[in-house]
Amino acid sequence: MALGAIDALKSHGIIPGEDVIIISVDATKPAFVAMNNGDLNCTVECNPLIGNQLMKAIRDLVSGKTMPFRIITEEKIYAQNDSELLIDQREY
Repeated sequence: MALGAIDALKSHGIIPGEDVIIISVDATKPAFVAMNNGDLNCTVECNPLIGNQLMKAIRDLVSGKTMPFRIITEEKIYAQNDSELLIDQREY
């Protein structure tokens, strides 16, 4: 949605990332591209790469292990000034 908002702002002569601070959720490669372009100020990760962690939890549950109350997935917040260094590391 943030990327669509960036397009809409531009079409109205508003400079995203400068006139309006834009923060997105998901931290996808296109978000990093937008940060590199100066259009997006920050992105918050909602990590979709939790398959291995999820399968381990299912195996543990099925085998009768006591499960933790909460399983925390690693997620980060990325700022525009770090995007050029990190974009090639993005898996999604």
